[in-house]
Amino acid sequence: MSLLLQIQTVPDSLTNPEITEKTLSVVDLITSGGIGGNLVMGALGILSIFAIYILIERFSAIKKASKEDENFLKSIQNFVEAKDIEAAKTLCRN
Repeated sequence: MSLLLQIQTVPDSLTNPEITEKTLSVVDLITSGGIGGNLVMGALGILSIFAIYILIERFSAIKKASKEDENFLKSIQNFVEAKDIEAAKTLCRN
């Protein structure tokens, strides 16, 4: 019975543990995956750059194609009124 009533002293490190934050830089986080992780991250980086290139290229192509020639419709209309359908078709193909 006396064993149950004994007061045990507990070190302060167990009752009040110190909380420490472990921080990682982005480079450490990327390179911590080993060789396989580095290969995957490299592939993702290359594919990201390729996707941005495609995005910019498509945007510029669409912007270029959306420019409307002011004289185009007027020329088509003149060819159709003059019954020169072949010239209108040729203009549309170009």
